[in-house]
Amino acid sequence: MDQTPFRRGTDAAAFSNDASAASLQLARLRQFVAPELFDELGGCGRDDKAVAADVREVVVVFADLRGYTRFADRYPLERLAEVLDHFHGAMGEAIRAHGGTLERFTGDGVMVFFPARGLSATTAEAALAMASAMHESTRVLAAGWRRDGIELGLGIGIARGLARVGPLGCDWRKDYGAVGRVVNLAQRLCARAEAGETLVERSTLADHPHRAAAARRLRLDGFRQPVEVARLRSGDDGKLPRMSWAGLLAKCWFRPIRAFA
Repeated sequence: MDQTPFRRGTDAAAFSNDASAASLQLARLRQFVAPELFDELGGCGRDDKAVAADVREVVVVFADLRGYTRFADRYPLERLAEVLDHFHGAMGEAIRAHGGTLERFTGDGVMVFFPARGLSATTAEAALAMASAMHESTRVLAAGWRRDGIELGLGIGIARGLARVGPLGCDWRKDYGAVGRVVNLAQRLCARAEAGETLVERSTLADHPHRAAAARRLRLDGFRQPVEVARLRSGDDGKLPRMSWAGLLAKCWFRPIRAFA
């Protein structure tokens, strides 16, 4: 008896099962790869040039929890994981809603850049709107954490400039990210931001002179010259108050006066 039809049916079923398993594995893998890199890899075939790094203008956002070290020192790992899961989930929603590219989660922080391709006049607006959404989400989460005696807040730094964007890493492990002065600047601004604050480098607001007018010069570690920075408070809904630096100066009264130019 000819067994060919049976074999064909078996082969078809096996192929279908293999395809389903591969699709499931691919879906799981996608969670660990930047969407931009995943999409480029899917369409590049054997041409590695399709995912080559290039230099482009970006807006970089760093966000980091304030009070996390104290929290991590006093609570069990299970509670840390629970808090971070909620925090990462909220940050992820804000990033996706505003079209940002997630470079990485850094434990209690996150790095995002805009855009993956082509800077537009609305890019800074998207970054600022995302920062506002991040603050709002953290404020809601913090209210619940506070009931358990956990005091956490969010500080954000934003800068605009040229970066090398593309795959980063070694031959057996790569991430999709950005490197350059603008990345370091956004990170330094984030480190200086208080809970509930966003520090924005002035060139990010080049298309918004009324907002840039609030900028003041700030000395940052590692930078030769003071950087012009505007300060945005959580709850300002994207508006940069002109007189907001008085409060910051008051809080810095006992800090080294060389911090300001």
